[in-house]
Amino acid sequence: MPPSCPETAIFLGADPPGTPTRVRLYKKTALLYLILAFFCTGWSAAGPTYAQDKPVTVYLFWTTGCPHCIHEKEFLAALEHRDRDIKVG
Repeated sequence: MPPSCPETAIFLGADPPGTPTRVRLYKKTALLYLILAFFCTGWSAAGPTYAQDKPVTVYLFWTTGCPHCIHEKEFLAALEHRDRDIKVG
């Protein structure tokens, strides 16, 4: 098909001859916002980021005789043993 065919022109992104200028402006503005969003949010080449390289300290406030606190202390002890980046203080 030759490039002057209306179907080809629409496929290539050209606006039909009777398109108002306002519609063209909206399309260009939307495209600009998409491009800015792509680069500003870090989608282009961002890898995983980590909050910190040092261990995280978890503080447990507990009281004597609390059955929930006993289970939580056991859980945190097991978690500290399993993950070396977590310290229970």
